[in-house]
Amino acid sequence: MREAGALAGPEMGDNVRRAPALTKPIGLRQAGADSLTVLLDASAPLPNRRMAELIVAPAKGGSHALLSLWEGESSISVTKPERNGKAPANGADDDDDDEDEDEEVRSLVVKPQRQLVDLAVPVPADKKARIVLTLSVDAAGHGTLVAKSGSKEVKATFGSA
Repeated sequence: MREAGALAGPEMGDNVRRAPALTKPIGLRQAGADSLTVLLDASAPLPNRRMAELIVAPAKGGSHALLSLWEGESSISVTKPERNGKAPANGADDDDDDEDEDEEVRSLVVKPQRQLVDLAVPVPADKKARIVLTLSVDAAGHGTLVAKSGSKEVKATFGSA
C-alpha cells in the first residue's frame, strides 16, 4: 500500500491529505493460468469495493468452483505484428510498408505474484452456475472476498494487500 497524492504539489502546501492506495493489482487466477483477471487496479484508492459476476463450472468431478485471489505484478508486453509477406501486386514498392515495419503492439499483462486467498464455492455438480463476488479492501490493506452462488455464501479474509 502507498500514499496517493495526485493533487499534491508545491502550490498546495503542506495541508494536503494523501489517500492510501494499493501498490499492486489484485485479481483472480484461473487454474494453470499465468495471468490474472484484475478486480482492483494498482493505485486504486482505499478503502475500495468491487463486485463481479462469474459463470463457472464445478471443478472436475466435484460440486465446488475453485476461486483463487492473487496479488499481481504489472508489466507491458511488446509484440511486433506478423508481416503477411505479400509483395505488391504491380511489383512496385509500397511506401506504406515502411510505417508498418516499426509498429509495435503493447499490452498490459498482470502476472500472479502472491496468493492472497482461495475459496471453494458450492455450485450444482451438473451445470454451470452464476457466482457474484464482492471484494473489499480497507484503508489498512485488509480484505474480504465474498462469493454468493444461489442461496449459498462463502467468505474469506486476507491480510495486508
